[in-house]
Amino acid sequence: MSSSQSRRLASQINVGLAKSEADAIDRAARQANMSRAAYLRRLALATVDAEAVTKPRRYRRLTTADTEAVSILVSELGRTAGSAIQLAKSLRQAGVHRHHRDVEAVLADLRQQAGKVATIVEQLSAQR
Repeated sequence: MSSSQSRRLASQINVGLAKSEADAIDRAARQANMSRAAYLRRLALATVDAEAVTKPRRYRRLTTADTEAVSILVSELGRTAGSAIQLAKSLRQAGVHRHHRDVEAVLADLRQQAGKVATIVEQLSAQR
């Protein structure tokens, strides 16, 4: 949510639901291609005949293939980083400092990419 949108949305209403009720609302929101909050806001405002101040956020539902691809990517990044750590350790112990520095640079890049993937995963999770 943008900062201007959050300023306009200064109030929250919390509602307790049974799991089956929440699941039904989630299904309806997905069918409308909306987040749960946007879907409920639209329904509530239509019921009391009030005009919405914000536009609903649209999102694309992750498919099982998308989830599996991200899972494989995260797993491979971890495996590759682990291999790079072992290689750096072996090179350091063997006294091959020039190659050790190269592997350390690769490892730093892997860690940076893993951080970017983690950010993407968080963003995708927030859209679900």
